[in-house]
Amino acid sequence: MNDYDVRRDNPVSPLDRCRAFNTGQDLDTCDLNGQPAECPRPGLHLVTQYDHQQSRTRSQNAGLEPANSARRRVYVLSQGAPRSPVGHRFVTGDPDLNDDALRTPTLPFAQW
Repeated sequence: MNDYDVRRDNPVSPLDRCRAFNTGQDLDTCDLNGQPAECPRPGLHLVTQYDHQQSRTRSQNAGLEPANSARRRVYVLSQGAPRSPVGHRFVTGDPDLNDDALRTPTLPFAQW
């Protein structure tokens, strides 16, 4: 799990003493990755990779309570089949399946 906290925006210069509009922001990400591989016959390798990521951003604006500003979920499933018929030359095929979802309170206002 990764966790990032920020209390205020970076000032433009060291002389900037004004507080930022966004007084607090917290970003959490959780990742799960797996990659099983097998070699069913000489010269052929099968590699499957699964990636799962969930992220959450909580923001606090000046004078308001903290609130969820975004949630994201990503799934990636890929299959690789490299074949080495002769020496150091190889052929590979890698189909991928991706599912990506973002939820934010502003999403209804940003849709076309």
